[in-house]
Amino acid sequence: METFALKFNTVLLRLIFSLSGKRIHARNASLYPFCQLSVRGAGSINIGRNAQIHRGAMVVSTYQSIIRLGQDTTLQPYSIIHGIGDIIIGDNTRIASHCMIVSGEHCFTDKNTLIRKQGMQELPITIGSDVWIGSGVRVLGGSIIGNGCVIGAGSVVKGVLTPYAVYVGAPARKIRERT
Repeated sequence: METFALKFNTVLLRLIFSLSGKRIHARNASLYPFCQLSVRGAGSINIGRNAQIHRGAMVVSTYQSIIRLGQDTTLQPYSIIHGIGDIIIGDNTRIASHCMIVSGEHCFTDKNTLIRKQGMQELPITIGSDVWIGSGVRVLGGSIIGNGCVIGAGSVVKGVLTPYAVYVGAPARKIRERT
């Protein structure tokens, strides 16, 4: 019964988005009930073959951002991907529950203007293939996570992370290489 519900939900979401004219591509992906996909403006979402977006997870493309999830990538429950700038995620990447990946930040340089009126800065994010992002991780705009990285639960990522290394903490620091 669960398999039927999953397939039905996936087909229903694809139909809704194709009728709305929004650009969401999901070939052979699993979109679980109560996941949310949203395209605001001229953005797009591309979900790779056999990728999974679980219950309560959100993928939001705003402005002109492109969000691309690779093949066999999973986004676990209650995680959020919010594209202000582009977000590219490689194949076979695991994103655990309660993660947040946001590719932009508020501008705030003018103290005489309200922060909410100063706009947003697009800061693209690239996450390589075969990456494991632990529960509750925050990936901030402008970050590049190399292939094969492991990010420990609760870490805050800002900057460039070298491939095949393990990172933990806030801010995330390299603690060892994967061997």
